[in-house]
Amino acid sequence: DITGDSNIKMSYTKFHELIVERHKVDIQGWPAELKFVNPSELSDKMAPLQNLFDALTNGACKFIKLSANEVKAWRDRLAADVAAGKVAPRKPRKQRKDAG
Repeated sequence: DITGDSNIKMSYTKFHELIVERHKVDIQGWPAELKFVNPSELSDKMAPLQNLFDALTNGACKFIKLSANEVKAWRDRLAADVAAGKVAPRKPRKQRKDAG
């Protein structure tokens, strides 16, 4: 509902590109002790999974719509992280064989 597009599929590996950049939506409150990955890839220890479940059900972890200023700040942070070598630059897409 937050994007207005019911056909969006969650992508953990390309979250910033496919969710934040494209739909201007971010996730807030993901438990700090957990790596941001598909929950099925997390350890089978119950405590961290229970913390994530609790955060999702009580609203502490949720998707938020970003304002234009927040998107700009996010892009600026990403550019700084790429320049500092903290984040790999996005690979350009290959040109399609049938492109003009």
